[in-house]
Amino acid sequence: MPYYSFWYSDHDSIDWTFDRAPTLGEEVVLGYRGVYRIVSPHAHTQRGARGDAEYTCELVRESTAEDIQAMYKRGINRLP
Repeated sequence: MPYYSFWYSDHDSIDWTFDRAPTLGEEVVLGYRGVYRIVSPHAHTQRGARGDAEYTCELVRESTAEDIQAMYKRGINRLP
């Protein structure tokens, strides 16, 4: 399964595996860390690529109980 890095600041990212690549503008639930919107492909840092793809994202909101339940129902590594 592909491995992705979701950068929400210049120095911090959340690494996750999904069954497919997210699309620009898509909102993804990253567990209890929150719901994030994919803004753009992330420019690689000096450390180089950390996964199959890297994205710059922004926090939309904190994860709700409904977000977490839906995530577990479809599988934590599956995008809707």
